[in-house]
Amino acid sequence: MDNLAIKYGKVVVVGHVAANEHTGIPLNVGGNDDAIAEQNKESPKTEENKERTTEGKKDSSEGMPWKPLHTREKHPCPLVALRLLAVLGGVVIGYATSFLEPVFAMPIFLKKISPTLFSKQNISWGTNYCVFSDPSFLALSSVIYPSSAFGLCLAFVLMNKMGRRPLLFLGSFMELIGISLAIWFPSTSINIFGLSLIGIGVGFHCLVIPILCSELASKELRRHFGTLFGYQVLGSALASLVNRGASFQDEWGWRVPFAVLGVLVFLLILVSGWIDESPRYYIEINEEMKGMEILVKMRPDRLVADIRMEWESLLSDVRESQKMSQARALFSNSALPTLTIMLTSVLLPQLVTTAPMLFFGPLVAGSLFTAKNQQYYVVAVARLLEVLFTFIFSWLLPKYKRRRPYIISFILVAASQLILGIVFVSYTSSMEDIKKVPAYVAAAMIVIGDLGVTVLMSPHGWVNSSLGRGGTLGGVMINCFGFIVTISKNIYSIVLLCKIGGWTFFVDFGVAVVSLHIFAYFVPETTTVTSEPVSSVWSQHWFWKSFIFF
Repeated sequence: MDNLAIKYGKVVVVGHVAANEHTGIPLNVGGNDDAIAEQNKESPKTEENKERTTEGKKDSSEGMPWKPLHTREKHPCPLVALRLLAVLGGVVIGYATSFLEPVFAMPIFLKKISPTLFSKQNISWGTNYCVFSDPSFLALSSVIYPSSAFGLCLAFVLMNKMGRRPLLFLGSFMELIGISLAIWFPSTSINIFGLSLIGIGVGFHCLVIPILCSELASKELRRHFGTLFGYQVLGSALASLVNRGASFQDEWGWRVPFAVLGVLVFLLILVSGWIDESPRYYIEINEEMKGMEILVKMRPDRLVADIRMEWESLLSDVRESQKMSQARALFSNSALPTLTIMLTSVLLPQLVTTAPMLFFGPLVAGSLFTAKNQQYYVVAVARLLEVLFTFIFSWLLPKYKRRRPYIISFILVAASQLILGIVFVSYTSSMEDIKKVPAYVAAAMIVIGDLGVTVLMSPHGWVNSSLGRGGTLGGVMINCFGFIVTISKNIYSIVLLCKIGGWTFFVDFGVAVVSLHIFAYFVPETTTVTSEPVSSVWSQHWFWKSFIFF
């Protein structure tokens, strides 16, 4: 299973890679289908060979649409549609998990949702941040996260009954309904329901899109699609840009971010119409002919022998997976090292994220700066650098060892929190004195810490190998933990910041240092891991070797 990254402040979404990691089978990469047919014509078969050939045909592939390359129907770029699905799905998820908090900070929307908090709002911008530290309001503005976790679990239950493609459409339509309710009926109760529908749709997309990409793509391209899906930082950057533009319109500007999300979801529906159902699902419901047709369609340039071999391997994998529950497979001895590494490398960065300082976008920055325009520059610079660093490290990390830059990123985050703590404690006695803080020093540390987390959330994960037959359940579990950890971190940090002020950053510094040590001990260098068991790499790591094997 590949690490796919879902980022807002920073949620990580881990996608699933199908478990048919067949290796050691030589593929016919040199010949062509016509030459093979001609050779078979010229080689008369003995009676014994005919019997063996007849026996060989009595398998699950009999009657399948094996066609030579030049006779196959040409389909217009099936991989292009799949790439669009991966990228657009990542953008939708990144946008949906990033756009809401700044919308809650818009006065006209706040007045509709929470008149009490609106009446308490300090027009001078001096203490606005802690006005919004009410736990119930934080829970309301963060409802997308727990509902996304629920959507993940619901999609996992429904996926094998309904298929991947119907769930993709269902999640998109639920998001559209939620967006419509939020735009046209902005009351507290209806807004909670609408945002919950958006979150459930996000959960559906988090599970179904990476599964469809991995099951439709060839083994060689699965990690490529996982990386494309991981560029959710593009959605976060777009959300910041849209919220900035919407802030100029006082009356209806709050509707613009919802409308943009609706446009993105509509585009996702259009792209989804070009995507086929997974061949794996058709095998599971005993409609193998349809599955084979889709596999041939998705492999327009593959030889018959290669497709047949992939099909037989997929059949065998599905049949074997039906003999063991996913929970049992996930927690087996062979999958446990990979699961531990993924949990450690995915969840720990979310504990050290600096997102709470940007959680309400304009509010905290507006409290730090005297001019309102400066607040948006901080957020814009942070998002722009996130995108830049994501692409830079997406190019660098596959070429070099990954463990060292990740550890350096942890150190950067810890250092930024330490400096923020020193600055806040030195200049403020409470959050009411927040304007005394040197604004650009605080902003620089927020951006540096954010960049450190961006590197930790790079779409290129730690492990190339699969979690095996429990991969889907593992993805759901890690994703749910990711949503819960992110929202818990945000709420706890905001409340704590308004209770003990700058000392909160010293707490975050301690969490970052502890996370750094756990990461350094538990996560080995896995750049060279492809399909071999991760346990063989982990056994070479000093901590695992010292405490487990000796």
